[in-house]
Amino acid sequence: ENEYRQSIEIKTISSAYWSATMEFKVHLADPESCNLGHHLHSCRVKIIDTDTFPSNKYREHLLKGEEGLESISAYGLFTEYFKLCFLQVPSISWRTVMCLLFDQLKNVYRYVTLCLNIYIVDVLCNLNKDTEEQLLRPTREGTAVVIGLLYVAPMLILHLWDILKAKMDLVGHLRLYLQASLFRRYLNYSEESRASVPPADMQHALSLGCKGAANGYMKVLHLFQKMGQLAVFTYFTLLENPDAIYLLMGMPSLMFLFL
Repeated sequence: ENEYRQSIEIKTISSAYWSATMEFKVHLADPESCNLGHHLHSCRVKIIDTDTFPSNKYREHLLKGEEGLESISAYGLFTEYFKLCFLQVPSISWRTVMCLLFDQLKNVYRYVTLCLNIYIVDVLCNLNKDTEEQLLRPTREGTAVVIGLLYVAPMLILHLWDILKAKMDLVGHLRLYLQASLFRRYLNYSEESRASVPPADMQHALSLGCKGAANGYMKVLHLFQKMGQLAVFTYFTLLENPDAIYLLMGMPSLMFLFL
């Protein structure tokens, strides 16, 4: 009785990563033992994130502007950006895992084709009678058909994966998130802050900047695919010629000296 105002608390989940300004609406309904005001039953709540992009790990450096940015490790900053995209952006984590796994199918196919090439030279095209026991079919013609199917059938699987990968559009989802988050943050600037950012710079950040950041994330996934390709070639080389390990060890050393 005689109570005209009551407050409610809404708990939020704290995050160490950067996020755009979040808005949600609170609407009170079905009151019990009380009456709702005509204009105080609904309100809009804004959560303005004070974290620095992409996380608070380099907050002190980032707040210093370009001078502080030059003192930050590029690899460390990109690692924080990758963690932000993987852990914070909706649906990016499972798309990333699928790309990492199924992109290796191309490397498996490369290994299979290498083995098939050796089989064609050493067995199929070798007319020596000793090789007839290693044929996959009773005749060489039948074995050639099987080899051809082993070449073509995996290509259909790879093509299906390329279609699915294009439909997942990981880069598009990530670019859309970055553009929407950046624009929402810009709209919640004060008039003074908005006046200090030229429209051309904002347009450049929304178009080329977000596109470059999204493509940079995808380049990491391509790098893992190339590492798998290098692992396949290394394994195949050592399997056929174990003495080549010295050359394989020497090449990275020469590359390191060159860099």
